[in-house]
Amino acid sequence: MPIPIKSIHRKRMPVGIVKCGQSASFALKKIPKKDVRKGMVLVDPKVKPVASMVFEAEILVLHHPTTIKPNYQAMLHIGSVRQTATLVSMGKEVLRTGDRDKVQFKFIRQPEYIRPGTKMVFREGRTKAVGTVSSVVPQESLAQQRAKQKDGRQKQYGKKSMGPKPPNGKPKEKIEKKLDALSIEQLTSAASTSTSST
Repeated sequence: MPIPIKSIHRKRMPVGIVKCGQSASFALKKIPKKDVRKGMVLVDPKVKPVASMVFEAEILVLHHPTTIKPNYQAMLHIGSVRQTATLVSMGKEVLRTGDRDKVQFKFIRQPEYIRPGTKMVFREGRTKAVGTVSSVVPQESLAQQRAKQKDGRQKQYGKKSMGPKPPNGKPKEKIEKKLDALSIEQLTSAASTSTSST
């Protein structure tokens, strides 16, 4: 959405222009404060920006007391983005202090706009690691997610249902075959015994 800007501040000083890649503070018109959060970016629509939940990075573990395994969670700092992420997968089985590896991260809360080549830091307690974002997996839009869910439902409804199973779990066809095999005399005797017992 196009946003009118009232003023720009950089390092607490008013400026008339900001160059690409710089961070600054913008006074925005007609935008409530609750709709803006740290990590958001102003981008030209020609760039066609896409937020992402999953990305790959090449990291170097500076310090870790034990070992890092998949599903390890840490706070990530990528530019102005600050969010907890899960380490989904990695090339080695475990990572220790001084190890380098290509790993895949997934943000926990919401997708963020990040670009390949951006420097990053992740930390948790005494653990510290640095790295570079190597590739980004674009997050699907809500419309794309709904279309996929709709396709999945149609595939499920398209399957031929065999009908409900009887309570004893035996298919209907087997019961009918057994009834055909019984003679008329056996059926009448079974019916008379059931009526006499009631």
